[in-house]
Amino acid sequence: MTEFIITLATGFAAGAFYEVLKNIKIMVILLQEIEKHNRDISAATYKIEHRLDNYKVGGNKR
Repeated sequence: MTEFIITLATGFAAGAFYEVLKNIKIMVILLQEIEKHNRDISAATYKIEHRLDNYKVGGNKR
């Protein structure tokens, strides 16, 4: 039973770590696009939407 609890806790920790890494990647994409467009938010937003197609944002597949 102890092994099961340890395995379960390890799985939860790994899942949480994966979500953190995914969110960091999304933030890097946001910052890259804003920097590329010289902080022109409307142009950056258009590009960001297309680059984030492969990521889940807010639980919805975009």
